[in-house]
Amino acid sequence: MASEAIFSLEGANSSGRGFRKRITTTRGYQSLLGGESDLFICQEKLKRPLNEYDHVAYVFVARDFFFWPDSDDLLLADYDVFKDGLSKTADLAALISKLKSYDWLPVEGRDFRVAMEPLTFNGIMLESETFYRI
Repeated sequence: MASEAIFSLEGANSSGRGFRKRITTTRGYQSLLGGESDLFICQEKLKRPLNEYDHVAYVFVARDFFFWPDSDDLLLADYDVFKDGLSKTADLAALISKLKSYDWLPVEGRDFRVAMEPLTFNGIMLESETFYRI
């Protein structure tokens, strides 16, 4: 079986609505393809039908915004983490598998700490959570 990747880079609106719309569009691609890869073969994006590949993954790569899609069939990855992973490996399937573990997400106590910081304004004191990198 072969390994190839199709990359479609589209700018996403940084609003929640724009982000959700892109996820819906990505899910539409999944439904549209459903084993039908003739479109990509005609456009010379693939050499063979999708079902001849070892792994087919739908990855939504986001930057500067994060929304959890609550879906097992769609991988959501941070742009910088994805880009860094691509630069370190030629095995795209292994990278996708690693990203699916979501071990790359920051963990409190390991990657950052949270402190309640007081702020006084006009005689009123407020406390808010402040996040610090470790």
